[in-house]
Amino acid sequence: MAGVVTLLLLLLIRGSLAGNVSVEDFGSGDRVLLVTQGYPWCFGPYQNQMYLLSLHLHERGLDVLWMAHTPTVILPVGEYRSYGDLKRFISLVPPPPEYELDHLTYVGSKEQGSNPDILTVSHLNSLASRYAAKGVVVLRDTSKISPDVEFAVPAVGWIPLHSHGRVRNASHDYWVLRAFHGYAALSPSSLRDFEEGMRGDEIGRTVASEHVPHVIDGEELRKRAARGRKRLEEEDETCGATEEERRKKEREKIVRSFLQSARKDVFVVHAKGGNYDDMDRKGWNPAIQAYARLHKRVQTTDGPGVHLYIHSVPSTWLASDGNGGSSPPASVLPTGLNLRRRLYLSDLPPDSYTFDETLHTHDVVAFLQEMSHLCLLPSRAEGFGMNILECQALGTPVLTNNHTATGDYTRYGRALPVKQYFTPASFDGEIAVPDVEALGEALWDSYLHHVARLLEGEDGPIATAQHQTARDAAEWIQSDFSSQAVGDKILSLLRRAVSSFQARSAYFQSRASLPRQSIPQMYHVEDAAHVPFRDRPSEIEWIVLSPPGVQFDEGGLRYFAWAYLKEDTAVLIIPLPGVSQEEFSRGVQNGSTVLYPVMIRMHFFTSLHGQTTNRDSLALLALRYSEGLFERKMLPAGIVLNHEEGCAA
Repeated sequence: MAGVVTLLLLLLIRGSLAGNVSVEDFGSGDRVLLVTQGYPWCFGPYQNQMYLLSLHLHERGLDVLWMAHTPTVILPVGEYRSYGDLKRFISLVPPPPEYELDHLTYVGSKEQGSNPDILTVSHLNSLASRYAAKGVVVLRDTSKISPDVEFAVPAVGWIPLHSHGRVRNASHDYWVLRAFHGYAALSPSSLRDFEEGMRGDEIGRTVASEHVPHVIDGEELRKRAARGRKRLEEEDETCGATEEERRKKEREKIVRSFLQSARKDVFVVHAKGGNYDDMDRKGWNPAIQAYARLHKRVQTTDGPGVHLYIHSVPSTWLASDGNGGSSPPASVLPTGLNLRRRLYLSDLPPDSYTFDETLHTHDVVAFLQEMSHLCLLPSRAEGFGMNILECQALGTPVLTNNHTATGDYTRYGRALPVKQYFTPASFDGEIAVPDVEALGEALWDSYLHHVARLLEGEDGPIATAQHQTARDAAEWIQSDFSSQAVGDKILSLLRRAVSSFQARSAYFQSRASLPRQSIPQMYHVEDAAHVPFRDRPSEIEWIVLSPPGVQFDEGGLRYFAWAYLKEDTAVLIIPLPGVSQEEFSRGVQNGSTVLYPVMIRMHFFTSLHGQTTNRDSLALLALRYSEGLFERKMLPAGIVLNHEEGCAA
């Protein structure tokens, strides 16, 4: 048995290392593959940020490839140079005329398996090989990435962490970020979490890391706001206008109606953000509750009124981009909160708020942020906080939570302590519980400042101090968040990732020749009814979910744990003597039981562990979810030396 295992091990290691090639620094003409959700001009901050990065990398002489990881719209294999090339295969909203796109080559991918929502590293490796990409930059959430194998080229993850303390050995975030050669942390707190989490990990310490925010161009935002103001002050005339212009005018009616009805001295609170999930990540519930407290309090005074302008981003906007720009079918329901119901339950008078779900132009969006007196964003989970930075760049103070990125990036306004944290079933980490009472008090304080500023005038001390703080924040944003500053950091990190790639390759090469007795134990066996959450040694790459009473050939398991580490698989099935494969398959198919021990890669196991701790349920989930995503392997007989009768059932 040992001779068969050794031969299989050597064959697997030689095959996996044969693909490693020498990688040098990036130079002019080298291809870099950018991977994110959707296409550059489609709705979404990730697409826009990758587009800005693509312009910078092109200016630095690199040949930029673009892969849209859009599960519902899969582009056939090939290279595409224009929107005209793309629209022959996919229905997509056309790009605005101001977008510079000639520098991009869009690449198609093969069918992405039965779960195209998940981006596997093996799939990225095949794309890098097919299109001769020398490096990869990925901007996606960790929940969408599966590090099933090692990257075959230097790879940088420009990836948000939406809550604190998530980079731990028992979390999926840990294994995703560890797979990259460079980590571009979107906030200082994310960088601290990453570096703390990887401190004791021999592989994790090879990852080059740096704080790299998203791009915020304050000067461009101010130009947009000015254009938006001018546009909204024009006559609402559609006679002789193009169809596109008529659509814009129609969408802007809600803004014009507000501007015409609002008094000049009204205190405007602006709340803008996504509304994609039922966890209320952007804090719509506490925002509306806190505003309701403010409104009730203001009604007892004879001061100016207040108005809440909600600009919500529903999930259906995303579906619209993939439907050629047309509204999605009636069968496509929004996946976020029903904010109209929440407003109704707050007992706010309808004239005290505006609820706007319209897809506005960038100019109108910037105007809404600039014309407000306060931007309210009590996010419960935030990876970057684009809205609070844009508002500050436009001279509008913010009110948010001192939680991850929003706490890091508040210079003009207030970031309040959160009340507590909790872990929802559908989220791998803690999310904040904003303090509604404290938010209400902070809104009241901002309102009183607004009233005092009106009484003093723009030459008074309150206005003077606020103008200075606003200028300081705007200068900081223009300096640290510029396209050049961000692009140079990503390019620098790509170059540092080359060294990390080489160091990691050398690490695996050195361990490939280890004698049998020196191969470390890279697995833990879990045979209790429930698998606990715990931080494990950094060399543990597999979890064996086993019926109790099973005795394994430890040497054989060590060999296969190492051998399959670089293979395109995350699930190994270990047969039990006396239990046929037919019995095993029937148990999995009807969901009654898992009769064989199942060996699962840690990156895959941690993505399932949040759903349940039940050992048999975890094994069943791994077997079912891996189908079509990974190649499952059945280990040869002989790994199990003995097991107690009846314990396998």
